[in-house]
Amino acid sequence: VVLRVGFAMQEVQEPHPQYDPDDADSFAFLTEMLDLVSGQENGVWVDVRKSDEAVPLAILDSIHHNIVNYPACEEKAFSLGLIFKLLNILQISRTGRFQTTLIKLLSDLADNGSNIAHFQTWSVKADGGSTEINVHTLMARLWRECEHEAGVERSSGGGIVDTRAPLLTREQMSLRRSRQGPAGPASSYSVTKGIRSYPSVLEVTTTLRAAIANILHKTGPVPEGMSGRDRVTMTTINFYLDMK
Repeated sequence: VVLRVGFAMQEVQEPHPQYDPDDADSFAFLTEMLDLVSGQENGVWVDVRKSDEAVPLAILDSIHHNIVNYPACEEKAFSLGLIFKLLNILQISRTGRFQTTLIKLLSDLADNGSNIAHFQTWSVKADGGSTEINVHTLMARLWRECEHEAGVERSSGGGIVDTRAPLLTREQMSLRRSRQGPAGPASSYSVTKGIRSYPSVLEVTTTLRAAIANILHKTGPVPEGMSGRDRVTMTTINFYLDMK
């Protein structure tokens, strides 16, 4: 597996790194590897909390460099269920570099309007089949996990606590309290670079909230049947750019 993925990654250096849409073997290998990561191949389970992430990350990197932004390759991959497989993996993944890379990959793939139906129709059963997870409920859960890790203050029901700074992270709060630059909207001044940086802008690259908001913006209205907590989270996500 390591060698096959390694060979695939070497192709990234070529002038035209994308897979050949007519090369059935390349796409068959890709889907085989995704099934392996999601635990569907012979009961194999890849727990990214404990195992080496190198191979799963190499697979995602290969997809990003060889498929994303190449329309013919994207269409071929979508026809083979790429979005479904990636969402299946995301649903069982845990916080870490692998999950971060996967969400950003899905965000980039969501920019191709032809695959939105794949996002909208994906769902899995959880809790012994009593709970259905769709892309909206999955992203709402990941959003809460992201905000919890970033130290964003929320009420027990997931609502906004500080209406003056509804998206403020722990790091932004620290920078705001210790800023040394000219008075302004939560800015910090770099003497060495001579520039002012705004944590609210930098946060877009340091947390996954922008990628999650982009996915949900593309997938359309919130479906019926979501829990109250999920609906509160979805409202926050819908107004992310306005509050930002």
